[in-house]
Amino acid sequence: MRHGETIEVPARASGEGGTTGGGSDRPISAVARGLGVHHETLRVWVRQDEVDDGARAARLATVEREELTVLRKEVRDLRRANEILKAASVFSHASSTNPVRGERIHR
Repeated sequence: MRHGETIEVPARASGEGGTTGGGSDRPISAVARGLGVHHETLRVWVRQDEVDDGARAARLATVEREELTVLRKEVRDLRRANEILKAASVFSHASSTNPVRGERIHR
């Protein structure tokens, strides 16, 4: 299997105690061998599937993780924009609505 390639993991591949569950007595390592992946990879997939299904709450669900990634990028972009605006404000006039002594504001 190549990096980035996806495979369909059978729903019964999730289970507890190192077995695949779903009526199968095969250990995760045997199922992983059958799928052509490392047993730790399959274990991580099973745990993430349990989180996504609500059976395990120790980690973020896939949807939550994707949303967090988007929000972090948005915050980073907004902070960058604020820094640019702060730097630009140094070069602008004091204010276009605050008259300097003796000047008249034209509106």
